[in-house]
Amino acid sequence: MKLLTKEIEEKFKKYPLGSQDGKGGNAEVLVKYFNPCGSGTWLITEAEKQEDGDYLLYGYCHIFEWEWGTVMLSELENLKLPFGLKVERDLYSANCKFIKDYVDYPYDNKKIALRSGYYFLDVEKDRIPFFDKLVKTNDKINYKGEELDLYDAHDYETSKMVDDLFGNSMGYYIDDYIVKNDECIEI
Repeated sequence: MKLLTKEIEEKFKKYPLGSQDGKGGNAEVLVKYFNPCGSGTWLITEAEKQEDGDYLLYGYCHIFEWEWGTVMLSELENLKLPFGLKVERDLYSANCKFIKDYVDYPYDNKKIALRSGYYFLDVEKDRIPFFDKLVKTNDKINYKGEELDLYDAHDYETSKMVDDLFGNSMGYYIDDYIVKNDECIEI
């Protein structure tokens, strides 16, 4: 089976790398590739043709767990599977258009409170490409009448990623908004 058709190539031209940033579960899936005899699913949302004619693909992928990432088309084409099988292109999910149509997408565009020291930022989950590295605390933030789950970077590496992503964004002092044991703490 050919993994790249003229039709798919036309879709790739319309969605270069970065074109669907921030869409999360609402990102359009251009093509679905899968391993027919084990783990391996690639929901491709963006692509960029390389100088050598190969394609750098980006999408929501599953080998051990779902995560956003890149893969070269040639890697998928050359992957040797048991029984002489190869990676295949899904021909039967015509009713599925977006990431959320294929999988139970955990980033539902809901806001969270992201702890940064004694402060928090109210952000959309799908703006955080490393969301799976954050730790959900037992606390909530009552912010503008909405209760947000409080997430924290639990290690230096993840803290650095938060700083790199949000820079010096000024947040809100946590103690002014925190909810503990379902009771809003007012200072």
